[in-house]
Amino acid sequence: MDVDVAREPWPWLELFDPGQPSNCADPRRLPHWQVANSLFATKCPPSSREGPFTRARPKFAIAKRLRAYTMPPIAAHDASGASVAYQCAQPAYHRWPQEFPQLQRAILDAAERQIVSVVLADNLYMYGPVRRALREDLPMMARTRKGRVRARMAQEALDRHTAGRVRVAIVRAADFFGSEVHSSAVGERVFHRALAGQTMQIIGPGDQPHSLTFVDDFGRTLALLGSDDRSYGAVWHVPNAPPMTLDAFAGLVSSAAALPTKVTHISKLALRLAGIGLPAARELVEIYYQFDRPFIVDDNKIRSTFSINPTPIELAIERTVAVLRHPQAAVAAGITSRVRAAIATAAR
Repeated sequence: MDVDVAREPWPWLELFDPGQPSNCADPRRLPHWQVANSLFATKCPPSSREGPFTRARPKFAIAKRLRAYTMPPIAAHDASGASVAYQCAQPAYHRWPQEFPQLQRAILDAAERQIVSVVLADNLYMYGPVRRALREDLPMMARTRKGRVRARMAQEALDRHTAGRVRVAIVRAADFFGSEVHSSAVGERVFHRALAGQTMQIIGPGDQPHSLTFVDDFGRTLALLGSDDRSYGAVWHVPNAPPMTLDAFAGLVSSAAALPTKVTHISKLALRLAGIGLPAARELVEIYYQFDRPFIVDDNKIRSTFSINPTPIELAIERTVAVLRHPQAAVAAGITSRVRAAIATAAR
């Protein structure tokens, strides 16, 4: 039986806008994309007095995307009334080695002090290039900078769990897409450009099978695992639709947009040249292996344990295009413009 977030008794999630009254939304009355993005942190300016957690009653807390995470006070704030913290925060892509471990460590420290369980939103960099489908039990053999960072962070979190310091579950997603996703490999360079009638940009040759994660599925997986004791002390892959080539994915986006669009492929050389002036492009060079060969995620573990399945890829793309094309539909669904603005930075 599929898990339907709209029918599950998820606690109310409360998003805080610094300096403004709080906004509440009941996930049971909102579409999945809103639930997903509620689980991704909003950007918090350094001047904010809020701590590393967005409070939620009665059970959930959401780690914010902080720019002031290097400040010692981060671990001093609490997740008042919460029992689960969702760590979805990250620093700038090119600053991971210098800043990411410290950010996560501070959040784990805070959770440990307050006896709060932690669900970590993770990716797949730590496995490195392999010639088989990615499974949760594969060794973390990455040789890239960001892959090694992710591996160390995951191991540290699991070590804390094993030592009984804090309960941790790790949820790993592939390249994800959705109406609020921007800097992903299949984010705005695909959807936004397609809707503008511009040429879509695909990293790599585009002819290799590639697993993709719908961000709504990522969100509901995080919510599910955070509320189930079976998830802790383990790594889980988000359920994904069957892998497909990125060219085929772009074709579905073009069809959903009902606009004639073309696709251009970004080579490794092009990334190197662009990286001279763009740090984010430079960082993509080391993970180019994910695009020039099959990159397939095995999600059988989570499907068999929790009976959760992904949104069909065609429906996921149609939903994404619909929200991007008609953002007012979000307001019609009961989402205020200010709440929507607050969650719009979630996956950037």
